Amino acid sequence: MTKKSKVWAALACTLLLALGMGTAALADTQGTQTVTTSVPEQPPAAPSWMLNIPANVFIPYGETESSIGVVTVSDVENVPDNRWIFLYASSTEFESASDAIDLTLVVDHFEDDTKVRDHEEPRLDRPLDLYRGDDPGAKLRSEFLVLVDSDEWDAAAPGEYEATVTYTSELLAKD
Repeated sequence: MTKKSKVWAALACTLLLALGMGTAALADTQGTQTVTTSVPEQPPAAPSWMLNIPANVFIPYGETESSIGVVTVSDVENVPDNRWIFLYASSTEFESASDAIDLTLVVDHFEDDTKVRDHEEPRLDRPLDLYRGDDPGAKLRSEFLVLVDSDEWDAAAPGEYEATVTYTSELLAKD
């Protein structure tokens, strides 16, 4: 090999060695990434509604069946399609300072103008649907009635009696 070709061979080896080091250096290189998000001024609003319950009512002595009013919901906002608004109801008995009169709370439930439940006692395991997220145009309402047996009226001591009906609405996923 001539002196000139030895120089070229040395230069070629140096160049290959330099390129090999460059590849190794690239493997240790770091980079960064920027991740961004945006929060709206007002996050999506939570579901809301107005539970419309009947006003206080007086039941005349001796009445064995009395409507105490209709329960509905209105002003419904932000209820997802897979959620319904359900209603639960319970009552105390009529109580006075010295006596009590048993009463039974029952409900007639309507879908549009069709009665779908007739004089059923409200139960926790069978709530009433007052709004359907997947059918917001459905007209749902529950009419509550108080039943008092005539024997209860006959046995009651004179006085003023009072009972309390509690209505609770809840947003739940429809099974």
